[in-house]
Amino acid sequence: MNFKRRPKASDIFGQRKFEFDKDFPKIATAIVEVKEYESFGEPPITERTYTEKSMEEYIDCSEPCCYKGGISIGEILREMVKNNQTKLKTTKICKGYLGSLKGKKRYGTCYHSFKIQILIKYK
Repeated sequence: MNFKRRPKASDIFGQRKFEFDKDFPKIATAIVEVKEYESFGEPPITERTYTEKSMEEYIDCSEPCCYKGGISIGEILREMVKNNQTKLKTTKICKGYLGSLKGKKRYGTCYHSFKIQILIKYK
C-alpha cells in the first residue's frame, strides 16, 4: 500500500486563515493539551500543547492512511465560550476514514482518538 500523505482535516476544511484574537475576542489565554491514541488503553502516540499564539482551527490525525482526519479545536473552544466554561476534559474520535490515495475508496473509519484538556482565562 502506498503511504503517501492523505489530505487531513486542516487541508479540507481549513479554507480560511485561523486568527485566534479575531475568532475568540473574549479569551485572554488558552492552553490546549492534546494526546492522540491509536486505540484505547495504549500509550499516546503524540502529545501536543497549544496556546492562543500557536493554535490552529484543526488538529490533524497522524495516521498516514486517514483521509480528512483530525478534530476541530475551534469548534470545542466556541462551545466553551458559549457556555462560559474555563476548564474542559474530553475525548474525541477522529472524524476521518481510512481510504485510498485519492479518498474515493473507504476502507473503514479511522480508529485514532484524541484526549483533550483545555484551560481558558477570559478577559
